[in-house]
Amino acid sequence: MTIRVLLVDDFQILIWGIQKLIESDQNIELVGVANTHEQALLAVASQKPDLVLINAAMLENESIELIPEILKYAPTNILVISGTLEDELHDLVVIKGARGILNKNDTAQTLLKAIDRIHAGEIWVNRNATSRILLEIAKASTPKPKTEEQVKLESLTKKEHKIIQSIVVSSDKSYKVIASELNISEHTLRNHLAAIYGKVGVKSRMELYVFCLDHLKNT
Repeated sequence: MTIRVLLVDDFQILIWGIQKLIESDQNIELVGVANTHEQALLAVASQKPDLVLINAAMLENESIELIPEILKYAPTNILVISGTLEDELHDLVVIKGARGILNKNDTAQTLLKAIDRIHAGEIWVNRNATSRILLEIAKASTPKPKTEEQVKLESLTKKEHKIIQSIVVSSDKSYKVIASELNISEHTLRNHLAAIYGKVGVKSRMELYVFCLDHLKNT
């Protein structure tokens, strides 16, 4: 079965070379060439290629987001050809969704082999890159330790959270008015506040208000 390839590049000499190379392999067909990101997305949506071959020069700065954008349009495979040996770029394109990356110094036969292997379901990266990428994914999936403030807020009951919300929203109101809005007595409100003060480590309504502004919005 022929592998249908879309090339994303704006360097005419490289385009010509890849076209000639693909024409030499009867198992691969070049279904189109896109010179811009917009053309690439339109071509992916209309052609539904088996593999998108991208020159890394098209992915500079924030343009790396072209990779996940392409994958939104069609569940295709992406192979990137890079002129740099920077590990950071190589790792990032794979993390963003590419199935492999080649260096421009690799041979023509290596490119054809990479296209074939990726189409067969493999990932085309070297062993060192695989280890780095797995480590980055593991770091990203590892939950960050909770801050002391998060632990304090999580120790509060639903009722205490509701009271804090009322204190923040109604910062200019008296305890009597807030208690009435909560359908509790002022004495009960003050007891709840005393418990809240102890849990979050503050001594007054103003300190509680400041604490909430600093930390409650991040939970």
